Amino acid sequence: MLGLGNNKFTGTIPETYQDMTAIEQFYVRENQLTGSIPPTFFTELNQVAFFDVSFNLLEGNLPIFSSKNSRLEQFRCSNNKFYGKMPEMNFLPDLRTLDLSWNRFNGTMPGNSNKDLIDLKYLRINNNEFYGTIVANNSNHRGLIELNCANNSFTSLSSGLGELFDLEVLDLSSNYLSGTISEEYGEFSKLTALNLASNLLSGTIPPTFEGLRDSLRYLSLDNTNITDGLEDIFCASNNSSSALITHIKADCLGDDPQIPCDCCTTCCNKGGDYCETNATAICQVNAAEIESDMERGANCNCIQDGSRVDCVDTACESCNIQETSCAINEYGRTFNTATGFSLNFYNTIRYLTGEWTGIEIQFEANEASTALDGDYDACSVSVDGEACMSCIFARCSGNNFGYVADCSNLPGGYQYDACRSKYTNPGYLEIFDTYFESRVSGCKLLLPFIGDFKPT
Repeated sequence: MLGLGNNKFTGTIPETYQDMTAIEQFYVRENQLTGSIPPTFFTELNQVAFFDVSFNLLEGNLPIFSSKNSRLEQFRCSNNKFYGKMPEMNFLPDLRTLDLSWNRFNGTMPGNSNKDLIDLKYLRINNNEFYGTIVANNSNHRGLIELNCANNSFTSLSSGLGELFDLEVLDLSSNYLSGTISEEYGEFSKLTALNLASNLLSGTIPPTFEGLRDSLRYLSLDNTNITDGLEDIFCASNNSSSALITHIKADCLGDDPQIPCDCCTTCCNKGGDYCETNATAICQVNAAEIESDMERGANCNCIQDGSRVDCVDTACESCNIQETSCAINEYGRTFNTATGFSLNFYNTIRYLTGEWTGIEIQFEANEASTALDGDYDACSVSVDGEACMSCIFARCSGNNFGYVADCSNLPGGYQYDACRSKYTNPGYLEIFDTYFESRVSGCKLLLPFIGDFKPT
């Protein structure tokens, strides 16, 4: 494994790195590297399973892949200056994540040429210069969980979209898609986020969208020519409980709104930049989403004119893996009333059993000022009202992520490192481990999600 991410390294990727033929994880994310990836890089490094060069200044065409790279599971090169055609990725049966977003790739989206990506779960090609047809009906891609094609120049969508039975996130925004919304969208029983904003779509919301009410958490239709259907499906009185769990953004401002929507959390002027958020509705949506998890038995209240939601779990506890210490959560978020985005997440963790009974840990995560909703860049921890020395987010090797909390200034002097927690004595901070490995008697500890580094 080579892990050099999150530094300020400059220069190029040396061709001599090709001599590391046994390397399995290559991680140089978030540096200031320039130049290109050596053209024969993957010809030599055929054991690589995890490859991440995202957030650098790299450019040029991507190297050629071959059957020698059959072990590759994750390929991430987002936020660089790569250009050229989308690479042919046949012979990669284990590839699960392909992230080409925020580059300058162009041309059409390969169809049958990438049919062997049978395990592909996450496909992100947003913010590039692709055009033509979005190929989403390949029968071997039925396991897709996320498809993000936003901010390109696509004009059409292949048929058979409804065959993506496991799809949870679909973002086709800011393209040139026209015509009506396909009834196939209603077949996505697991879909949680659908963004069709800033397209040339017209007509009404098809009745099949009723099938999305139980799963959908975010729906954006602003800056389109869609004119009706939201009221009947999402805002009808008999559907109020379902509507409350969905953030809906549409062109519903003005005396003669493009699309009526009494239950939208954000209303915009079609063709304009002005949008209004309903802070109370946004808070209610977040509260309803948490309360919909019946296992938690959460009770949530909106306060401060909808800018804050407070929740407490009444039906579950979080326990360490030995179940010798258990804690309960009281948590919530504050919101930017102008955008509806989360500003911070706060969590009070109170031990109920074990040697730390009565100890109270306060955890808070603050959102990055330039980040998208739910992406945090700072955290703090205090124990029984006394602030710990530091708390930072950590990206560990592979796909793991977590927190590094240093409470060595407090009695006990405990420290917690998510990347090395099994080899340290975190003391009362061990409750943070429940997110990864608890044998839960009720629910896992609720902590904010950091980026897309999911634990495996």
